[in-house]
Amino acid sequence: AIHPMGYLVAVTFADKLRIFQVLVDVLKVFREIPLRAGALVRFSNGGHLLAVAQGKTVHMFSVRNMTRVGKLQHSQTVVALSFQSDDRLLSTCSEDGGLIEWNCHTWNKSTEVFADRGGYTEALAVASGDTSANIYMAVIINNRCCLKTYSDGNPVRRR
Repeated sequence: AIHPMGYLVAVTFADKLRIFQVLVDVLKVFREIPLRAGALVRFSNGGHLLAVAQGKTVHMFSVRNMTRVGKLQHSQTVVALSFQSDDRLLSTCSEDGGLIEWNCHTWNKSTEVFADRGGYTEALAVASGDTSANIYMAVIINNRCCLKTYSDGNPVRRR
């Protein structure tokens, strides 16, 4: 993942997460965090948070001091991470169709939806970013792309 300002890059390796500083002609190791087998890495839009999915767990780090500020649990492996445009909410999606919105200040669940699994091969959860409390989940089901919309945890439509 590349920091929104472009001066940091987060890369997962088999044994650890490395944060690199982007310099003129080299990447310099800035921090190493002992986190094995991280699958997904995302910086928040403001760049102050870093989310790392490791199986069923999402680890949240403060970029300022590289300390863990939250640990979020899913029932199955996390396949998608997405921050709301103002970074108040983090949307996560798991293999079993679980879609959870987390409050980025308290790390509590604000919305939880379980969609029908139906053979997901890929998924992406995105908070609407407006005042409507809509969550959009784009999924690929049996080689067909589908957009599902949820409002306050209830399905609205599927395209």
